[in-house]
Amino acid sequence: GKAKPPIFLGAPDAVRFQRWLKTNRPDVLIMEEQTFFPEWVIAQANAAGFRVPEDIGLVSTDVWQRPQLRPLAGITQNWKDLGSRAVDLLISQIYHGPPPDRELAVDHVALVRSTWSDGWSVTKRK
Repeated sequence: GKAKPPIFLGAPDAVRFQRWLKTNRPDVLIMEEQTFFPEWVIAQANAAGFRVPEDIGLVSTDVWQRPQLRPLAGITQNWKDLGSRAVDLLISQIYHGPPPDRELAVDHVALVRSTWSDGWSVTKRK
């Protein structure tokens, strides 16, 4: 199908979000749990006439394990590995000095493997 225009909310805005949902009717919402709590997103989807996961899927870019909400589907970030690589970079620059034109430089890309977590918030579509 045709790609839907994204919506980026800097702060919770129920009216704007519900309007966007009704206008665009996406198959799935991709959210970042540290900015918007899933409970808020689900409540707004419900208010706009959508049920999660029956009508619209909900996927997190950073799945949290919280006792008050069943785990969402999405990516479980490998924060331990990411932190370890950041410390290695910092130690390297302490021992070898930063590049002459910058105080701290990241001259490479580090691939930190994360894992997909199945969750209740998406269903298989036919």
